[in-house]
Amino acid sequence: MQLTVLPSTWKVETQVMDTIWQPLGLHGVNYHAYGAPGAGRHYAARSDPSSELYQASFGVYTVTGDSAFRLATGRNYAIESMRKLADYDQRAWLAAMGDPQPFARSDTIVDMQKITIDGVERTLCLFHMQTHSDLNSGATPLTAHMGMPSKAMRQMLPPYHPLSLHEYYAFWYDAQRRATIIVYASSSAYIPVQGWGRRSPMYTDNGVGLDKQLHDMIRGVRIVDAPASH
Repeated sequence: MQLTVLPSTWKVETQVMDTIWQPLGLHGVNYHAYGAPGAGRHYAARSDPSSELYQASFGVYTVTGDSAFRLATGRNYAIESMRKLADYDQRAWLAAMGDPQPFARSDTIVDMQKITIDGVERTLCLFHMQTHSDLNSGATPLTAHMGMPSKAMRQMLPPYHPLSLHEYYAFWYDAQRRATIIVYASSSAYIPVQGWGRRSPMYTDNGVGLDKQLHDMIRGVRIVDAPASH
């Protein structure tokens, strides 16, 4: 997997998802990117309420076979399966970040547009998810890994405050590799508490500011085979 359009403000990590996805019966890998720590900061920009990358994410799932499409049934089973996977993974992430009541619920209204990925025109689905921020003062292993700002730098936002995510999902089955490819991205919006939080509508909702960047990053995904091991 190559992410050819990735600004230096983003950090990429790779995680095998088999254990996390065990309840769903899925196997695969997550190439996940998020806002990296800024200069002199010990915590990710993803964790910084003042950052344009607050709670934003980007990545690619590679899922073995076509099982990712079997999470839902009915007329729009593929899209519904992706929404179900998005909700499940967000709750799993929040749980790993210490949220005592992980919550994620995607809206049923899905907009669709065309986008070219790796030379092929794909359908990009856009929807919103009501969820929680992963901002917290706890000390789970994932929280320690991401880093968290001090209480003052959290701008009086409570842990796991309500959040809305603007979700982007493009997905297809790669018959040659016998895998489902899922390209995803998200930006965030929240309501500041008691006049605190990001200081302008642009920062309270970073969706508009990140939309072009996220589209460019999605277009920059290249599917390549890993080099053979010797």
